[in-house]
Amino acid sequence: ELAAEDPEWTTIKTQSAEYAKLSAELGQHDPPRGSKESWEKLTAAYSESAASLKTAADAEDKTAALAAHTTIAGSCMACHREHRMMGPP
Repeated sequence: ELAAEDPEWTTIKTQSAEYAKLSAELGQHDPPRGSKESWEKLTAAYSESAASLKTAADAEDKTAALAAHTTIAGSCMACHREHRMMGPP
């Protein structure tokens, strides 16, 4: 949606609000592996980025929304490397 020249802000606002809500709840869970301290740090940063995306979407600020999206996309591997279970449980 953000790649469009004229993004569909109604859809983006709805999706980013849900994403921010779910991201905030992520840190309330125990990590599947790795330390709780690392989990709290990484999920807090992820949640902050999701909140930034929501704020940018609410303001219909494409540049800020794309920047927040880039930050979110760049944060995946650090968390997955530390906390994701690989293979069968």
